[in-house]
Amino acid sequence: MRIVIIEDEPQIREGLEKAIIKRTSHQVAGTASDGISGLKLIKAVHPDLIITDIRMPDINGLDMLHRLKQEGLNVHAVVLTGYAEFEYARTAINLEVMDYILKPVDVQKFIEMLKDLEKRLLKKQQEMVSVEQLILNMLVSSGIQKEQLSLQISKRLGIRDNILADLFLIRPHNLSKESYSGIIYLLKRKFAMMFIENCHIYSLPAEYGILAAIIDIDPNQDLKYIFSNYILGDIDEIADCLCSYIRLGRHQDLGSGIEELKGLFQYAFYLDENALLEQGFVNKIVYEDLVYPILLEHKAVDQIRNQDMEGLHDTCQRFVRQIIESSGRQEAKKEYTIKFIYGIYNTVLRYGVMHEMNSIQYYLKLLLDSQTKKELLKYFDKIIYSFSATGREQLETENLIILKVIAYIRGNYQNDIALADAAKQVGISPIYLSKLFAKEMNINFVAFLRDFRISAAKRMLVANKYKIREIAEKVGFKDPKYFNKVFKSVCGISPSEYKRGGEQL
Repeated sequence: MRIVIIEDEPQIREGLEKAIIKRTSHQVAGTASDGISGLKLIKAVHPDLIITDIRMPDINGLDMLHRLKQEGLNVHAVVLTGYAEFEYARTAINLEVMDYILKPVDVQKFIEMLKDLEKRLLKKQQEMVSVEQLILNMLVSSGIQKEQLSLQISKRLGIRDNILADLFLIRPHNLSKESYSGIIYLLKRKFAMMFIENCHIYSLPAEYGILAAIIDIDPNQDLKYIFSNYILGDIDEIADCLCSYIRLGRHQDLGSGIEELKGLFQYAFYLDENALLEQGFVNKIVYEDLVYPILLEHKAVDQIRNQDMEGLHDTCQRFVRQIIESSGRQEAKKEYTIKFIYGIYNTVLRYGVMHEMNSIQYYLKLLLDSQTKKELLKYFDKIIYSFSATGREQLETENLIILKVIAYIRGNYQNDIALADAAKQVGISPIYLSKLFAKEMNINFVAFLRDFRISAAKRMLVANKYKIREIAEKVGFKDPKYFNKVFKSVCGISPSEYKRGGEQL
């Protein structure tokens, strides 16, 4: 602790200072001989503990503490006095004085009192830290510190060996503040409507999500069923989410419980919509060995050559049933889906069936990052639909505004265009377009425009018809040096390296 001593008698002041320095690990942050000097000292050094005499010149110790309290300074104090009058004691209690030291001072009792005060202050400080902050600290801790924090949090929440806790972890795919706040509000409202008490909801880092802990519930109340049937569907209307569940065991600490909840997310590929991930479900998973359907790829390639888009659609649906909707491992599903798409993609490029393929790279990234079968299928469909005129029409009915914006970018990316220009084209405000574009494309307008320009530049570099400075100008970069910098940040290599064949799509 950092301590200040305010005492007008030099012998007592110096004696206390020596005792603290020699017999404790505490620091004396300063001393003063009267209340006015004490006020200045306290405001300057912000001590953890004030030791002050009551009777001093100018203003006494209690008046000094009263002024500090009026100014909103949160102080912890011990008073020194040779007087035991009731009025002094009552005033000190109102000022939340922590203890008394009677003169003459017994040094041994004084040291013991400091030890006790240190424990009390530490406990008080811990109680002032929010449970949410304690959980955040626990998640980045390890070893004994993690165990101690877990016990502290459990104690604050009322979790004990004889009390069970139901834990839900909800991780939205959309990490916006609006999604988090909307889900938290919904949970609080739903729990209140169902008279589910003693529930705690905390916003955790993105890789975890939102933790809902319900403590000491009626053992006959099936919270898992309630959550699955009456809450999870409403959450999905706010944002697509993963949701895991455990009932915290009697000998399981909160920290390991949260980690178990997070670990369950890896099995989301095998879960039906609006269902909870739990260990019982994981134990029933039986993985199917997948074999890449090379014959389907060859058939799809032939259909692309012949522009048989209806046949391509049928072939892709067979691929979905055989691979994406199978019980194969997540890694194999993604690997084979990417391989299948690239087989078609390379054919499209080779035969020039379509010329505008830029948006596909965005969907490929989203496909790689997909966490569920639903997401994988969604982005697979978007990519396949992009290969056909029918697909473009289908996409247009789903997000016409965004496709018009992309068409505007496609026709004007070589010019100096901005979000406001695109918003004007579709008749909406730039702010609304920014939110809509990011929601639909999972990338902001500026980044999309940048990557679109770089994609066009890559095609020109491979064609080897223009100098790099000419390409920079043709894709909307007035400064060739800036073009080089942006290209390298996106592709990892310089335009000249790419031109020499360093990267192929």
